[in-house]
Amino acid sequence: MIPVARLGDMHVCPIPGHGTSPITSASPDTKVNFLGAARVGDVCGCGAVITTGFPSIIVDNRPLAYLGSPTSHG
Repeated sequence: MIPVARLGDMHVCPIPGHGTSPITSASPDTKVNFLGAARVGDVCGCGAVITTGFPSIIVDNRPLAYLGSPTSHG
């Protein structure tokens, strides 16, 4: 089972100098272990936008993100 990405979970950015930063936006309505569920279009602390999620699991009209979901930074 692939873990769901949530508000505050860490993203490792492949862009040199960006390092590791948390997911900073997520669903205000859907919680996973009391934290907002991250979706495609949500943002990480380095400015990366989540670009891929589970196509069959929709949260607030967007695919649910998973830990390791690709972002606009790679």
